[in-house]
Amino acid sequence: MDKIEFVTGGKELLPRVKALWEKLNRHHQLNNTYFKQHYSTYTFEGRQKKLLKDATAKLRVILAHDPARGNDVGYCVVSLNTAGVGEIESLYVELEYRKLGLGDQLMKRSMLWLDDEKATSRTLSVAEGNEEVLPFYAHYGFYPRRIVLEYIPPAQKADKA
Repeated sequence: MDKIEFVTGGKELLPRVKALWEKLNRHHQLNNTYFKQHYSTYTFEGRQKKLLKDATAKLRVILAHDPARGNDVGYCVVSLNTAGVGEIESLYVELEYRKLGLGDQLMKRSMLWLDDEKATSRTLSVAEGNEEVLPFYAHYGFYPRRIVLEYIPPAQKADKA
């Protein structure tokens, strides 16, 4: 963990995100109260397809790479749509690499990119069950504005009990 390198690019880097994204998705599945089924069936391929469709203007992928181990240990995916709205789409750092400032570097690099691209606003979403990240995002100026609730039909809710 001596020196972490940052690799920045566009959609061509998305395949390198897969293994880390799957760990984040598993974290959401384990910690979510109401939508565990969603995360159990959500695939990286589905997420990638949505990112490529939704990022109608631009997509930025930033990877934290540990050359000593030869693997990626964190990432951030950022999008910017044609209306100028930037979104931190996804961010994850391997457990053993947390508290080393990698998340901070990924966020700073993402925010600088959005500055350079003249984003008119910025958003991010936090999955229910992952609220412990709210203070981290507040450090970069992101605060809860609204809580979006999603309907679960009674029959599906009974299946979850």
